[in-house]
Amino acid sequence: MLPDGQIWNGLKSLRKDNTGYALHHLFIGAEGTLGIVTAAVLRSVDLLRFFDIIYITTNGGPGYASTTLNILAFRRGFEFFDMGYATAMMVALGAVVFGTTLAFARIRRAVRW
Repeated sequence: MLPDGQIWNGLKSLRKDNTGYALHHLFIGAEGTLGIVTAAVLRSVDLLRFFDIIYITTNGGPGYASTTLNILAFRRGFEFFDMGYATAMMVALGAVVFGTTLAFARIRRAVRW
């Protein structure tokens, strides 16, 4: 509303369409959620890589504070001798990591810088 009582309609020339992701801002954190997805993909790959360091230094403790899915599957398989469940957990984790990495790569190829 203007001081003289007229209604001002300044929304005709918006630079950003708010109906979805702006693909050119996808990887620089402008949308927010893709920054979280990027961090999750990178951390999930680290989850597969750092099993030995976490297991040797903390053994998943104190309590279960640093227990990752790898340590949980290891305990399930070798402490409780439930190899089928441990294998299913690791195959599911591998599929999730592989799927998110492929989706991330596909989105990255689709974005034109």
